[in-house]
Amino acid sequence: MARLPDRLLQLLTPPLEQLGYEILQLDWRREGKEQVLCLWIDRPEGINLDDCVLVNRAIEPILDNEDPIRGAYRLEVSTPGVDRPLRTLAHYQRFLGKRITLLLHNSQQGHKRWTGTLHTTTDQGIVLRAEQGPLLEISLQEICQAHLDPLLFG
Repeated sequence: MARLPDRLLQLLTPPLEQLGYEILQLDWRREGKEQVLCLWIDRPEGINLDDCVLVNRAIEPILDNEDPIRGAYRLEVSTPGVDRPLRTLAHYQRFLGKRITLLLHNSQQGHKRWTGTLHTTTDQGIVLRAEQGPLLEISLQEICQAHLDPLLFG
């Protein structure tokens, strides 16, 4: 039997894609005695509060009808924020020229964590102009985590 987060992704991804939204992340957790389902959504033109409300209203009846979650829970739909995660090649292509931070599975040139400007993408990955100096070509398979890392002050 599939884990609950996987089942929820299978259930919610198609209707949200039809509305033009992507689920960036789905988190199922307990906060004290309460169960919480959190969705982070995005679309090419960005997300605002109205989008979160629309998605919430679109998925509530699906969750009520399919009833994949036992018991009461709180549903949260959120924007990805300024430090949004990067997971797919399309995400990287969208944010060329932006400052990002990567955590690699294995170290390159003695470092697992790199911060720099997303220079370009390749068929299999990215090229990062690292703040530490070098230009690094990194395959997507080598990246454990990545997110936008804008300088907010200064």
